[in-house]
Amino acid sequence: MNGNSQYHRLLVQRFAENKCTEEELEVFFYLLQQGELDEFLAQDMKNYRANINRNPVMENTQRRVIHWKWPAAAAVLFAIAVSVIMLNMAKHKEKKTEVTNVSNLPSNKNPPSSSKATITLADGQVISLDSFDKGPLAVQGKVKIIKLADGGIDYNGSTAEPLYNTLTNPLGSKVIDIKLADGTRLWLNSGSSITYPVAFTGTQRKVSITGEAYFEVAKSRYMPFIVGVNQMEIEVLGTHFNVNGYSDEAVTKTTLLEGSIRIRTNSTLRMLKPGQQIQTNKSGECEMVNEADIDEAIAWKEGNFQFENTSIYDAMRQIGRWYNMEVEYKGTITKHFFGTISRDVDLLQVLNMLQQSAEIKFWIEGGKIIVMP
Repeated sequence: MNGNSQYHRLLVQRFAENKCTEEELEVFFYLLQQGELDEFLAQDMKNYRANINRNPVMENTQRRVIHWKWPAAAAVLFAIAVSVIMLNMAKHKEKKTEVTNVSNLPSNKNPPSSSKATITLADGQVISLDSFDKGPLAVQGKVKIIKLADGGIDYNGSTAEPLYNTLTNPLGSKVIDIKLADGTRLWLNSGSSITYPVAFTGTQRKVSITGEAYFEVAKSRYMPFIVGVNQMEIEVLGTHFNVNGYSDEAVTKTTLLEGSIRIRTNSTLRMLKPGQQIQTNKSGECEMVNEADIDEAIAWKEGNFQFENTSIYDAMRQIGRWYNMEVEYKGTITKHFFGTISRDVDLLQVLNMLQQSAEIKFWIEGGKIIVMP
């Protein structure tokens, strides 16, 4: 029996024993309407009949119950449930805005308080950054890797050896910043990674990323900086820009704040000016947004969720990454959101804010957020 089946079995049992809270009753009714409780309710009816068969005193009742049609039984059950839920909702009306099943919220779903990032060195050794205080972490060739007092990472030195490191910032981890050997500084969002040389040589500075990063590229007239992401390349000489290339997003969004960049895909070459955003789908086709919402694009770097007519699906992808939670939807939801929420508050507060601004409900089940209309 999987986790959902166990939960559904327990929910039906609690209903039968009249122990459901208001929140559990709401979920019970939703699942009942979706037909997800049919097998459990049918089993209860079967058990009830079996009990009657074992009791000769109830012979007459047995005949009547055995010949019940299931729709009739369901109708009776539904009628009983309606009366129970209305009674409970009247008693707990003042709690209507609470996220459902608050007691099941995992205790560790506060906002990330530390970085869980790791650096994989050229020889395959993995360094867990939260295991070290400030100071030297490793030496690659003649390049020193230093952890700064604020948790950032600094590469200092030069080497002719082609040595590559990978910085990985997992889901549920604080944003981490790193200064590369050329002076370029970048911020890496949770659920993201970057692979880069410990020192740049030759005619170009090339890195590759997954997820989302914000770059402040050190200027170099003769050595362009190239970012590889989702089968496209972003080429710059010195500029500030954000790139969101999570694999679960339909498009990769590159937003330019300062300078100029060039986007190259298999089928096109496009130039961006400050304030523009280019959206590239998985086929390499591009769409230009001439007046991009810069604040929304870099809100994560500033410690916020920012929603500007953002769909529930887009919003929950961001929230799920930050708190390292899966998201599941029950039914079709068309809600959109406006506003800013700090990423420093716990998950319960974020969901409460969303719930109060729209007619949606949330249910927490282990490491999963269930969203319902």
